Parts: sequence; structure tokens; C-alpha cells
Amino acid sequence: MHEAHLIDAVIEKVQQVAEEHGASRVLSVDIKLGELSEFSPESLEMYFRFKSKGTMAESAALNIKVEQAQARCAACGAQFKPEDTVCACPQCGDLRVEILSGQGIALTSVELDQ
Repeated sequence: MHEAHLIDAVIEKVQQVAEEHGASRVLSVDIKLGELSEFSPESLEMYFRFKSKGTMAESAALNIKVEQAQARCAACGAQFKPEDTVCACPQCGDLRVEILSGQGIALTSVELDQ
């Protein structure tokens, strides 16, 4: 159900951007999705299609770019691809790991039709 609320927020922001620019409709919406996020591209696409009905984004293309996860160990400085948001460094085993990328979701661009 989190996907539905997330997509509601995305569509609300897209509508706001379209109205601010006097657009007649939204052609495409680009989203960056971290591979460690709890969402799947397929479920976001499904909710977007359902929730955008009757809005300026109804026929818009939804482009989802999955951002690869990257982490760095605070102890030894090794950078690696984490399997989860809580993990140990594969080099030294330390648990003080900073996730550098691959979390969350962001609206990166909106293409409008004037």
C-alpha cells in the first residue's frame, strides 16, 4: 500500500509542475528508484497507471531508472555493493557502513506538452 501513497505524491507534484507551466498534458515522468528501496518498478508502474487516470499524467510514459547501491566502510574505507541497508564490510567485517547511493526514490524530470 505504500506504493499507492508514494504514487499519489508523485502525481500531485507532476500536476503542480504541469499547472505552473501551463501545460495541457504530461508526456513523461522520470523517476530514480534505489535498488535498496522497498518498491519494485512493476508495482510503481501499476499504481501510476491506476492513480493517474483523470489527471494530466493519464497517458504519460513512466520511466524508472534503477540506481545501483553503493556503500563505504567507515573503518577501512572500502567501497562495495551492499545487499541490504544493514550490512557488514566484506573487507574488514565492520558494521559502520555508510550507504552512498541506491536508497529511496526521486522524481527527476517531467516532460510537458504545451
